[in-house]
Amino acid sequence: DVYKRQLVDMWDEPTFSWTSDRFQVQPIDVVPKPVQRPHPPIWLAGWSIEHARRAGTAGLGFLDLSGADDERVEIHRDAYRESRAEADPMDLVCVQAFGVLADLEPGDAALERLEKWEILEIDHAVVRAGPLHGGHSAALDRVRLLTSAEIRVH
Repeated sequence: DVYKRQLVDMWDEPTFSWTSDRFQVQPIDVVPKPVQRPHPPIWLAGWSIEHARRAGTAGLGFLDLSGADDERVEIHRDAYRESRAEADPMDLVCVQAFGVLADLEPGDAALERLEKWEILEIDHAVVRAGPLHGGHSAALDRVRLLTSAEIRVH
C-alpha cells in the first residue's frame, strides 16, 4: 500500500520526498523520528472482511470496529491472518496484531466475552471505560472489570 510505505519511509529515512501523478513532497526531514526499532506499530481500523484482508496484506495490525458478534469477529480474524501469511515479508511493518473494540458493561457477561476473545486468540481488546451515565464511578467499574479479567489494557 503506497500510503503505508510513505509513512514508514517518513519515519525511517533521514530525508523524505515523494513524487507521483497525484502529488509531490519536496525533500524534508520528518522529526521527531521514533526511537523504537522496529518503528511503532501501524494499525488499520476497519469493520469488514475486506478491511481485515487489506491490513493483513499490508503487514499492519488490524483493529476490528465492527461491533460484530464473536462468530463474525472470528471470520475477520481469520481473513486477517490468512492475508498476512501471504504478505511479502518485506512489507510487514507491524507485528501480527488483531484487536477488537468493544463497549462492555461490567458484569459476568462482559467477563465471559473477554474470556471468549482470549480463547479466539484476540491479541488486543480495546474496551471503552467511559463516559457513562454513572460518571466517574461507572468508568472505574469498567477499569476494575478489565483488570480483574487480567486482560491487557492499552
